[in-house]
Amino acid sequence: MKKIILPFLVLSLALLGCKKDKGFSCDHAVVCVTNLSGNVVYYGWNTSFYTDSLLPGQKACKDVGYISITRTEESTTTITFNSTRGSFAIYVDECNIEKSIN
Repeated sequence: MKKIILPFLVLSLALLGCKKDKGFSCDHAVVCVTNLSGNVVYYGWNTSFYTDSLLPGQKACKDVGYISITRTEESTTTITFNSTRGSFAIYVDECNIEKSIN
């Protein structure tokens, strides 16, 4: 039994080690925030000034530019969403990020 398991284990580990991690990249990663509260939310991207507003049910989106993640390198960003319902630092590590505020 041990003679069968050992070669199988070695082959499995070798195949896992050869698996290529392609990673991903986005030229235009996007962060969206949806207002799920019943109130108007005043907000600003990357600023403490409220430069815009979201009615209940509305969504605000921001293009945050290029991001890339590979096995050896990471090019990401963090964007801030400051609002009358709270301030959020959103780590952008995906091409499309959806958040909601209540």
